[in-house]
Amino acid sequence: MQTTEVNLLVAQTPVVESKKQDDEEKGKQKRNQRDLLLDLTEELDLWSDDDGIGYATVPRKMTNAQGDTSSWFENYPLKSTAFRNFLTGRFYQKYFAGCGAQALTDAILTLQAKALAEGRKFQPSIRVTGTRENLFIDLGDEHWRSIEVTRSGWQYTQPPIRFIRTKGMAPLVVPFPEGSVEDLNKLRSLLGLDGINNDSIWTLLLGWVIGALMPAGPYPALVLVGPQGSGKSTCAKVFRRLLDPSTVELRSLPKDERDLFLAAKNNRLLVFDNLSGLSKPMSDAMCKIATGGGYATRALYTDEEESVFSVIRPIVINGIDDLTTRHDLAQRSILINLPEISEEHRVPESEFWDQFEGIRPRVFGALLHAISVAMRNYEQARKSIPKLPRMADFSIWATAAEEALGLSKGAFLSAYTINRQEIAELGTETPLVEALRCLLLARNPATGTPMDLLKDLQRQAGDQAQLLPKLPSVLSNELRRMAPELRRIGITVDSTRSNGRRWIRIEQRPDQQLNVQEVSS
Repeated sequence: MQTTEVNLLVAQTPVVESKKQDDEEKGKQKRNQRDLLLDLTEELDLWSDDDGIGYATVPRKMTNAQGDTSSWFENYPLKSTAFRNFLTGRFYQKYFAGCGAQALTDAILTLQAKALAEGRKFQPSIRVTGTRENLFIDLGDEHWRSIEVTRSGWQYTQPPIRFIRTKGMAPLVVPFPEGSVEDLNKLRSLLGLDGINNDSIWTLLLGWVIGALMPAGPYPALVLVGPQGSGKSTCAKVFRRLLDPSTVELRSLPKDERDLFLAAKNNRLLVFDNLSGLSKPMSDAMCKIATGGGYATRALYTDEEESVFSVIRPIVINGIDDLTTRHDLAQRSILINLPEISEEHRVPESEFWDQFEGIRPRVFGALLHAISVAMRNYEQARKSIPKLPRMADFSIWATAAEEALGLSKGAFLSAYTINRQEIAELGTETPLVEALRCLLLARNPATGTPMDLLKDLQRQAGDQAQLLPKLPSVLSNELRRMAPELRRIGITVDSTRSNGRRWIRIEQRPDQQLNVQEVSS
């Protein structure tokens, strides 16, 4: 009996131990998936930015059919979908299996902690960055090539800049080394802007495009208006493909400021199509994006932390019809009134884009050459402008590139000055300004509290009184915002506080006073 029991025990022991070992091995593999993933990241360069976001620089290598090997580096936010795909792809290549979602999350959190604790600090860039001495442009191709532009020209390079790619980014065209003014003129002809009547439009468009490639802003917003059939959307698409190609070429205006700043954070160039109006908050947000500013909001799933967006980007706006009522944005804009394309010059859209793609490499090469020339001429251009306008850096940059853009000396600044004057004049063609002029004809200067002045202006406006500000505080703010445009037509607005009340003094210089006929006309 005892022998039988011993034999049974001996026979069963290997089976039990084998099963136990299998369970332990399975458990070990399950527990260690995170460690296996981390083993695959040892050669990555982990780093972080000032916002505490972790990144990984990934070395890549490829050998073509001819046996030539090329290597490059790619940069990914650790919590991005792109990095998750990279990590799961590596795991499959090594173990021929997928990894668990929790193990992947744990591994990324570990890498994030390591990037913050041990990694160096860098600020990532999108598409364009650098200085006036060294400008870097991310081509956006699969080998992560970049172009470096200096005073002596441009070349392909592996930049010291940490470029990142965002969802929707598309590659820039490979530039043709010998792009020239003749190629820029072909683009002008394609856009239907031939002829002396369009010289100032073309000058402003060239200046804006070369300005949009500056390494840092501010950047004036490009506002394209015109009748139906003037090619506003087409023109906007052309600039998108030249400067910052995307799978979404034109987009509608976001629903709120947060989405607008998020779009700016993920795109080098913002292109908004077919806008029918612009609210005051969105206008103010665009001003911040054009000249540099931030937006803070409560971080998701938190009560106290803020998400901060701080960006500065070039903007193209197409179709807006109330720019003149958004004075802050108007002061930061170039307004282009595109002419209607005649029927004899109109071509099918497919034919247009075939022609554009044929010249795009040469046009891009010409723009790179113009940047190099602007770098060489920057100091000289700075000295040639005794009185700098608003957007001074942009004005100098565009002026410095004139010879490479086929423009005569001083042509850009002349066109830009006239454009700003026209925008200022348009900004004063409002019911409020007309009421101000009538009031100043009756009483110059006109002094009073915001409430008193509002009542006076409503009486002067007559049937259009409903178009004036409804509250004294709104009137005060509107006069403050319009002050630069009003000064250009000789009207000054001063505000003081006395005895606990705000007083506003509005005065028109005698040499700028208008007669009744001019006002009524």
